[in-house]
Amino acid sequence: MIEDLERGDVAETIRLFFEESKAVVPLQKSDLTIQEVNKFLHELSQLTKEEDQQRILTKVAKRSTANDLKMFVRLIKHDLRINAGVKHILDGLHPDAYAAFQTSHDLEDVIQRVSQLSHVKPGMSTKLSVEASLMTPVLPMLVG
Repeated sequence: MIEDLERGDVAETIRLFFEESKAVVPLQKSDLTIQEVNKFLHELSQLTKEEDQQRILTKVAKRSTANDLKMFVRLIKHDLRINAGVKHILDGLHPDAYAAFQTSHDLEDVIQRVSQLSHVKPGMSTKLSVEASLMTPVLPMLVG
């Protein structure tokens, strides 16, 4: 186990040992939804006692494949290790999403506007407006 941990990826180490587990056998096919994962993460964030946290983690493990559990741990650690930055991910949503995010720094607003564009009929303009909203903090301009 120490050798695996020294590689620097705790989630991968957990995945390897979970695959060999006899106490909680990993599922072969995932049945967790994103909403359920989000609910488990929220519940976990509200708990302070180790026993309560362990109870939630056991629930997650019983419903997970080895890869599900690995990604759940990465979500907890805030390190998905997908080597994709904000620009790559937002560009995948819409070509103008990153520019809109740079202007407003309001991710929720950008996602909501991109989502609204997905309801536009084919052939109609789907340009995303790049705008800042009132009372939304923006980066200060630097004097050149």
